[in-house]
Amino acid sequence: MQLRQGASIKKKGSLRASGERKQDEEMVVLNIQGSNAVITKSSKSKEHNELSAVFTKVREITELIESMKENIVLLRKIHVSMQHSPRIDSKTKERGEELNEMIKISCMAARKKIKELKPTSTKKDPKTPQSAVNRVRLTQYSLLVKMLQDAVEEYEKSLDAHKQFSEEMIKKQLHIANVEVTDDELMAMLDSQDLAVFVQDYMRETSEAMQSLQDAKDRHKEIIALEKNIEQLRDMMVEISVNIHQQGDMVDSIEYHIGNGVMMTQHGQKKLSKAHKLMQRARKKKICIAICLTSVLGVLILYMALYITMSQR
Repeated sequence: MQLRQGASIKKKGSLRASGERKQDEEMVVLNIQGSNAVITKSSKSKEHNELSAVFTKVREITELIESMKENIVLLRKIHVSMQHSPRIDSKTKERGEELNEMIKISCMAARKKIKELKPTSTKKDPKTPQSAVNRVRLTQYSLLVKMLQDAVEEYEKSLDAHKQFSEEMIKKQLHIANVEVTDDELMAMLDSQDLAVFVQDYMRETSEAMQSLQDAKDRHKEIIALEKNIEQLRDMMVEISVNIHQQGDMVDSIEYHIGNGVMMTQHGQKKLSKAHKLMQRARKKKICIAICLTSVLGVLILYMALYITMSQR
């Protein structure tokens, strides 16, 4: 009797221990699943924050480029007013210089932010898929580089057009002052950046000639400033062209992978169609085998039934 009680106590103890072990295991599983859920949630929230930061930066860059375009339009209007005026107004000139400075500041800021937006790694590893943040960065980077390049090209066209007009105006003003110069002499004067060349040996007694020479000197100052702006702009264009070239390599790589993907998809479709046909044939074979087996079994059953009835008689 005591042995039975001891055995039952041991059995209850073992059951209790196993129950506690199961509870511990369930708690461990729940903890693991909970940690996985937390990790997944935290990774998703991190990716969401990164995407929000990327889109915020894209919006800032777009605003800078749009501001740059608006200032280019205003600068063109100032150039037109300067071209229609026989003499350069100091206020208009100052306003033009302010706009030039604002355009350059916007361009430099946009270029800096675009560099920061550039994806950290452009090499694609087939084993590790590219993250959503990197894909968004690459797409937006390509679009913004193109937008900035278009804006810079428009600015350069505006400066070149105004420079050509200013050179023609200098020729006309020198002609009024009875100073005839060829295109080569004019370019030499502009390259020398010496204002005395416009008045040296060309002083006239008439006030009209003196004013024309003064206007020519003002135009010359403006052309020198334009030349500096164009040089700075071309340096920017070189850097942007390098970015465009790198972007072209990325696009070529993407097109190559897309082409491979299309070919693999077509190949997969062919294999799927073959597999579908093979499955249909296998099903037909199975149906035929099932019919044959059913027929054989039916014949055997019928034969056995006839044999039993004949033996009973």
